[in-house]
Amino acid sequence: MRRAMKSLSKSSFMKRVSVPENIRNISLELDGQPNLFTTFVNHVSDDFVNNFSPPNITFSFSASTFNMILANLDHIRLSTAVDPQIGDGINSLAADLMRLKQTFEINIKNIEQYAGKQIQDITRLAEANDREHFIVQYVASNRGIVDRNRSDAERAEAASLKYQSNSGLLYNLISQKINEAASQIEGLNRSINDLNNERRKYEWTRWIPGVGEIIYQIVEKIKNNERNLNDLHNRTSALGMLINILDNTKSQMGRVILTTTQISQSWTEITNKLSTIETLTNVISHLQNEVPSLTNKIVENWKKLLEVTNNFYRS
Repeated sequence: MRRAMKSLSKSSFMKRVSVPENIRNISLELDGQPNLFTTFVNHVSDDFVNNFSPPNITFSFSASTFNMILANLDHIRLSTAVDPQIGDGINSLAADLMRLKQTFEINIKNIEQYAGKQIQDITRLAEANDREHFIVQYVASNRGIVDRNRSDAERAEAASLKYQSNSGLLYNLISQKINEAASQIEGLNRSINDLNNERRKYEWTRWIPGVGEIIYQIVEKIKNNERNLNDLHNRTSALGMLINILDNTKSQMGRVILTTTQISQSWTEITNKLSTIETLTNVISHLQNEVPSLTNKIVENWKKLLEVTNNFYRS
């Protein structure tokens, strides 16, 4: 094959082969060099492997993360500091999380099914007699699947962003209630201080009839304010714990958002790769000897992606 390629003039080769722009530029730069076609084949081989291989997808969280976040939300729901308004926010977040979990699991299934199809398709490509025709069919059969998978990925990305937005609203609500409690605590402290000053005014005349009852009433007000003050301190402490829990889930959800965005971008990348693969249709005829080893590399790359999805559930 290489001898046949060397016998071609560059101009006749370029007329017979429709090559991608990056490869065409390389061939022009190497014009007149003895290893032109060898270098050309090497670059086309790299392009071939890159475009048929999966994007680099990593999971920055595991499947158990959803259960951990849900457990945190349940912990908040059971807190004594939760009022109906906070409770509604927690219930809404829990519903958002379950929808996100279901949508994300669909995305994992899409990746696994697509990877399995690629392993089968690439194996058949290596064995195909008419590889040019096979590539045309390959691109046509995958476009619709990729479009649907990209839509699913975009829904998961939108669901994760919706959760994070609603979580932020709940965070602000709890912060507002902490500020309100702090203002009430400040007011109660002032009231207790004023009542103590008033009580001291009457202490030296407590022997006068009726003054003792006044002092008693002042003391009761002080005790009642102190009970309310203690309740507010407890509530503020509990609300602070809820803020800490939401901060923790926000960090966990940040990793989920990163992954859903990466998956969505990966399907866009695969769409672009399919377009590039179409331009390699004629070039593959000049890779007859290389195709078996190249397809082996591609299959291994898709198997590695399947291992990534398996680890997602194992970790």
